[in-house]
Amino acid sequence: MDTSQQLLVALVGAVISAFLYPIVAWILRFLRARDALKKIFKSSETIRLVPSYVETGTSGRPSVRSADFRVTSAISALCVTENADDTIPFSFKLPAFPLVVTGSIRYNKIAQDFQEKYHLPFEFVTARHADSPADRLLTILTQFGEELVSSADATFFEEGMEVDYGIILIARLLDGRLFYWFAGIHSAGTEGAWAYLERESASIFRKLPTRKGRYISLLIRVRYPFRMNSSAHQPPQGVESLGPAVTGTLRRRESDEAPLAMLCDLGNVLMDFDRSRTYRAIAHYTNRSWREVEAVFEGSDIRELYECGAIDTDAFCAKVYDILDIDQSVIQRPLLEEFWGDIFWLNREMFEALKHLKSHGMHLVLLSNTNPLHFDTVARDYPDMLALFSAKVLSYEVGAAKPGNSIFEKAIEVVHELSPDCPTSRMLMIDDMRENVTSARKFGMRALQYRSYSHFVFWIRSQSLYVP
Repeated sequence: MDTSQQLLVALVGAVISAFLYPIVAWILRFLRARDALKKIFKSSETIRLVPSYVETGTSGRPSVRSADFRVTSAISALCVTENADDTIPFSFKLPAFPLVVTGSIRYNKIAQDFQEKYHLPFEFVTARHADSPADRLLTILTQFGEELVSSADATFFEEGMEVDYGIILIARLLDGRLFYWFAGIHSAGTEGAWAYLERESASIFRKLPTRKGRYISLLIRVRYPFRMNSSAHQPPQGVESLGPAVTGTLRRRESDEAPLAMLCDLGNVLMDFDRSRTYRAIAHYTNRSWREVEAVFEGSDIRELYECGAIDTDAFCAKVYDILDIDQSVIQRPLLEEFWGDIFWLNREMFEALKHLKSHGMHLVLLSNTNPLHFDTVARDYPDMLALFSAKVLSYEVGAAKPGNSIFEKAIEVVHELSPDCPTSRMLMIDDMRENVTSARKFGMRALQYRSYSHFVFWIRSQSLYVP
């Protein structure tokens, strides 16, 4: 064989090698991943599969969500399984069988029960803006309090690439049996979580919990195409883990030191409000700018006097006419009272959260800097909200306001009437003002400055309590 022939053979060999090597490498990776995936689900017992069910069509009969069906079908090809639904009796303390749960807390009761019972690094939060679970915004909270939202819930179904998030959690329960949970905000998140496990099964298998009561969990970001007017399944086109796998010990939310009572502020916590509504209404009747009216009130101590009970409603209204330099011929007294009082609207998410806490035995006490016209308006328009509270500590009745000590001392006294053995360390206090939170902490309470509902949920779950 001459030199040219040798070069040709070498060249052909190099081409074949370059072409075959990636294929062979891919096949080997696939086989290793497949083998690891089988080991992850290896069990001497039948694994029960509990997918999410939704009502479809006019019949109203529940059917398995398509994403859950694809995931559970893939698992059935790996091991011996049996289909079930979320009504199957299951104890996390003494499970009778290994269990795979797919789907979020939105449609799966076992997923909901698991998240409610245990502190988890990644948890779902359900917004309460709609009565139907299908219409409620679902988000994920990370262990650092970050809130992740699916792009499909923010882009109004525009065509293109969307982003969803999913959770993988595998736990070895106290009897040694495994519990698997694959869930996304939407279907793409559930499928993406499974796709990531398939791809990275070898590394996940190496971290699989071997001790009882331990878990591994990952937060997954999924990219997938969205097409308008298309019912065709769009598989994930990119999955990645947001950070390394989190491992830990399953901790139940139950605690001997769990809070027994909650002191809750009214404005900017349970009720949103806007004082400019008052100023704008008065400005309309007095031919002034609302900023001018605002400056008149904010430059006066009239609101503080009224909230502390130093003046009653008659004196307050008289002072309003005086500082505005008008009389009742300009704004009649009933109209002035309505302008002052009607500035609130309900924070529905917090309302639902407090209802949930009350139903689980929490003593709720309203602790608010307020005045008679504001409170009477709220009592008239939102009686169901006020009915949540076992007691009310109001600044104008106590004759003192937050952040002063007197009103907190009164609130503690009221809590002890409801729960005599409750120490301040087992009292929660929620307020939108930092100085009020600081005062509460000086009395030994656990206090949160309210900023958003997701922030509240993150904090309340850290206190061995649970709200959806």
